[in-house]
Amino acid sequence: MLDDDPDDAPLLQAVGRAISDYAQVEFTLASILQNILGIDFRQAHAIFFAIQNTRARHELYQTLLELQFKSGIRKYWSSCGAFLQKLGLFRNALAHWHASVTMYVSKDENETPESEYRLSHPVPGSGFRTIGLEDLKLFTADCNAIRKDLTALVFLTKERPDALPEIFLKPISHRNQADLRPPPRPKAPQPQRPPSLPKLSKAQKRAKAKKAARLRAQATKGP
Repeated sequence: MLDDDPDDAPLLQAVGRAISDYAQVEFTLASILQNILGIDFRQAHAIFFAIQNTRARHELYQTLLELQFKSGIRKYWSSCGAFLQKLGLFRNALAHWHASVTMYVSKDENETPESEYRLSHPVPGSGFRTIGLEDLKLFTADCNAIRKDLTALVFLTKERPDALPEIFLKPISHRNQADLRPPPRPKAPQPQRPPSLPKLSKAQKRAKAKKAARLRAQATKGP
């Protein structure tokens, strides 16, 4: 992070808001745990944050939800867990990556180079793309989307209906928009293979040989 540089303030403020949005997702997850176990919210928070490994935390939720609602809810929570896994990776990048300046230089020497503050991985050449303000907007949209799906689980675990509503029998429709990895590069065009020659039968080979012999004989005799 660059010290005492006011130009990076918009980026850092947006990072702070994005991390706050993710905290709201964690709040909703703790509420689900509170309802499933029937405990105080502070106890639910203590259990939630005691499990630091995200994958282990999602497996715990899947086990608890299936104990309550059987295997019918598996597709719904599995899709939530996959979404949350990717969301958590992006959140960790916001907390640990560094603010850096990206320069955009035009081919026109008369134009002034433009600069932009972005978050970049601490290790150069790591293969991760940098994070800018537009990426942070996508991350916020992701947080809002998954909170809606998780809030539905909050009400489900609180009301505990006898029959599982249809919405929970299928995966969630949202997909992560904020992504750390660069888009895949298009494959280079492959050289075209020359057309293969048709295979001749034995009779066709003999006819071809006789024709070639006649042409050689004619060429030898001359006009």
